[in-house]
Amino acid sequence: MTKKNQTTTEQLNNFFIDRNRIRSYHQKIKEGQTLQQQERNNISEIEQRWKNNQLFITSISNYTTELRLYQPQPPPPQPLSPQPPLSIDLSHLDIVKTEELPNIPFTPTPQSIHSFFQSQHIIGEEHNQELLIYAIVSRTNIGIESLPGSGKSALLYAAVNALPPPAYHLIHQATAKSLYNNQNINQSEFWIIPELQKIFTPDIKELLKNLTEGKTAQYTKTNPQHNGITSKTIEKKCIIYTLAITNNQLKQRDDELLRRFLILHTDISREKNKKIAVHFGQQEMQTQENHPQYKLFQQHLAKKLSYPAEIKNPFRQYLNTHLPTHIVSATQFPSQQHYLNNLIKGLTLFQSTTLSPSAPYLFSSLNDNQHLLSIYHPTLIANLYNLSVIDNTFLHLVPEQPTPLNTLKETWYEKYTPALALDDSISKLCAANLIEKTNNTHLSRKINLEITLNTEEAIEHATELMKKNFPKYHDQWYGQCFE
Repeated sequence: MTKKNQTTTEQLNNFFIDRNRIRSYHQKIKEGQTLQQQERNNISEIEQRWKNNQLFITSISNYTTELRLYQPQPPPPQPLSPQPPLSIDLSHLDIVKTEELPNIPFTPTPQSIHSFFQSQHIIGEEHNQELLIYAIVSRTNIGIESLPGSGKSALLYAAVNALPPPAYHLIHQATAKSLYNNQNINQSEFWIIPELQKIFTPDIKELLKNLTEGKTAQYTKTNPQHNGITSKTIEKKCIIYTLAITNNQLKQRDDELLRRFLILHTDISREKNKKIAVHFGQQEMQTQENHPQYKLFQQHLAKKLSYPAEIKNPFRQYLNTHLPTHIVSATQFPSQQHYLNNLIKGLTLFQSTTLSPSAPYLFSSLNDNQHLLSIYHPTLIANLYNLSVIDNTFLHLVPEQPTPLNTLKETWYEKYTPALALDDSISKLCAANLIEKTNNTHLSRKINLEITLNTEEAIEHATELMKKNFPKYHDQWYGQCFE
């Protein structure tokens, strides 16, 4: 395997960003718009950047060939004596405002997700924003666990605002019996539980375990006549919760329940808090209006939640056998690779725009797999090794080169909350073989935080599977392999 075939997820992500820019320039000229000089310069820079990767260059060659032939049109001549604007008195007319959305395009991309969350005043958390939407689309159970006040609930409610109201049931206070006795409980597919710690009784825990296993939960009791039993049933749900982490909760984590959820951690840095303060300071004197794309995003998500096609990932087998050893050797990998594939499929479905709802299959692309890996890798590590937000944040602070422990602690206290004790996290990371302590004075990270894959080999392997199992769809899939 030659070095030139090795491509990191970050490099691939950068290529897909460049490719999308090329496609947007191509779309502009197709619509008769004018490319600016800077945009034409960008095209040359992109071609130069990827000229040594034949696979990448080939995938954009159709666009760049036409773009090279593009000649900007001169602006239309201006009238010599422009006429003053016509003045019409409309004061006698009743102007009626309609709720119709303007005829503007909506393109389901990662940026459209970020824009939606920004409209909800979510600062940062770009990776979590995407993972939440892809999890919702793929019906993956999600827990958002982090320190108190770190933006868990804000992130959750922003995601909820993307869902159609009939799809979810919001649970603030409840007992297991009250949920069983709720006559409308089976009308919603999603349970949204802000601050799980407020309702987390043994009965609730067992109920959640059943539902997140994909099973129905049943409660039986003797009927009022004492001559039989009555039964209440709750159908399987997709559950999304938030949980504020404290030292006691970290010691009492239920591993059996945790493995049923994909756990996200919010950013706990001081820098994020500063950005939030600046944002709300700027928002104070601005009007609050929802952009038309806000409604278009909600409509798009509602359509995807009812999409009937089966989604297949031709790259799954290759990924599962070529991911790094520290991933595939982890005890939790069998369940976590399921979440990984669910998220890839969720991304595929969210970004699909052209296929008919009657199409039986939807196939994931190389871009879907690589982009998801690039944003999910830190979360994957945390879930594989049951790392708390403190553990995982500190792991990403430790470099591969041995570094004095005191220096790392000083850096931590500068960037994060000083009250947090790190000794337990350091011991846990060492025991998991993720970091190494030398002479009790230095720490170094033992795993690579970037995933490197052979893209040509991955495409070749996926192509063989498509030809063997789905020959009817191979040509269309291969033509969209980089989409």
